[in-house]
Amino acid sequence: MKIGYILDTNPLTDRRSYSGINYYTCKALMKVGFEVVWIPVKRYFFEYALFGFLKRLFRLFGKNIGLDFIWRAFFSNLSLNRKMLDTVDYILVHHITDGYFLRTRKPVITYQDATLFSCIDYYSETTGLTKWNKSDIKQLEKRLYEKSSRIIAASDWHATSLKIDYFIPDHKIVRINFGANIDDDGILPAPVASPENGNTVNILFIGIDWVRKGGNMAILICEELIKKGINAHLHILGSTSPLQYANLLRSDAYTVYGLLNKNNPKDYRRFTDILSKADLLLTPTIAEAAGIMFCEASAYGIPIFTHHTGGTASYVVNGVNGYGFPVGTDAEIFADKIRECIISGELKKLRKSGRQWYEQNSNWDLFGQKFKRMIEQIAEEQK
Repeated sequence: MKIGYILDTNPLTDRRSYSGINYYTCKALMKVGFEVVWIPVKRYFFEYALFGFLKRLFRLFGKNIGLDFIWRAFFSNLSLNRKMLDTVDYILVHHITDGYFLRTRKPVITYQDATLFSCIDYYSETTGLTKWNKSDIKQLEKRLYEKSSRIIAASDWHATSLKIDYFIPDHKIVRINFGANIDDDGILPAPVASPENGNTVNILFIGIDWVRKGGNMAILICEELIKKGINAHLHILGSTSPLQYANLLRSDAYTVYGLLNKNNPKDYRRFTDILSKADLLLTPTIAEAAGIMFCEASAYGIPIFTHHTGGTASYVVNGVNGYGFPVGTDAEIFADKIRECIISGELKKLRKSGRQWYEQNSNWDLFGQKFKRMIEQIAEEQK
C-alpha cells in the first residue's frame, strides 16, 4: 500500500528539516509495511524575496505579515505532480498550503504538530499578523480539514484546537505522539551523577531559537544551582546565539556546541554522545507545539525540566519523566526542584520511569502501529 507524502523537502532522506519529524515518520510507516512516495512541491525564490520585502515594509507601520498563504497555496498546487497522486493509495499532507487546492478522490490525512490558528499570537513570528493573514489561515485550514479523512493530532493541545476552533468531530481526530528523532539502536543512558560525591551534574539545553527555548532562563537556573551547592555544568546544544548572561556562570560551567547537522554522520554521533552523558534536560521553553527534544531525552531516560505550555504537557508528565512549570516560574523555583530531585534520588527514578513512558507512549514504532490501524479504519469505511 502506497502513502504519498506531499512535502517541499525529501522526507525519505532528510533527517534535519522539520526537526527530522518527516524522516522518522517515513521510517515508521515503512517498518509497518507501507511504501512511502515523496510527492514534491516547490518553494519559489521570489516568494521569499517578496515576503521579505513586505515584512520589512509592514514593520514600518508596526504590523507583522506572514507569507500570503493563499498565494503560496496556488504555487504549491501549480508545482504538484498529479500523475504521482494517481499512483498512491493515501495522501499525507503536512502544510496547509499544500492541501488547499488539492483535488483528489484518494483519502487525505493531515499531519501537523498544531493548528496554525492556535499559533496566532503564540509564537513570535505569528504575533501581530494582519487581518487578511488571519483570515487566510482560518480559510485554508478549514478547507483542508473538511477534505481530510483523518487529522493526526500531535498533542492534547492540538486536538483541543481542532475541536474548539474548527468543530472537528472526534472520529476524525487521531491522537498520536511523535517519537525521538534518533535511531533507537544502541541507546545506552549513562548513570545519573551523584552530587554528594562531588560529581558534575551535566545539564543539557537543546534549542536553536535561544529566546523561545528559554536559553537565558536556563543559565539563570544553573547559576542558582551552583549557589545551592550543585556542581552544575550546562551543555548548550543547537543555539549559536550570544550568551547574554554567561558572565553569571564560571567560564568552566558551560560548553557551547552550536548547531549539529543530523544529516552529517559525525554530527549525528556527537549529538547522541552528548545525550548519552546528560543527567537532565533543562529547556524552559516559552512556546512549544510538542517538542521533539523531550522525546529524545526520554529515549535516553533523561529527566526533563521545562515549562508546561502549548503541547508540552503531552510529552512531559510530572513525576514520570520530569516536571513542567507554569510559564513565568522563577529560576530559583526551578533550581530548588532540580536540587531536590538530585539530593533525594528522585532523578534516578525519573530516569527509569521516563524511559518506560517513552516505550509505552511516545516512540515511532507506536506511531507506525497507530497509523496502520487508522488506515485500516479508513479502508473499512470506504467499503
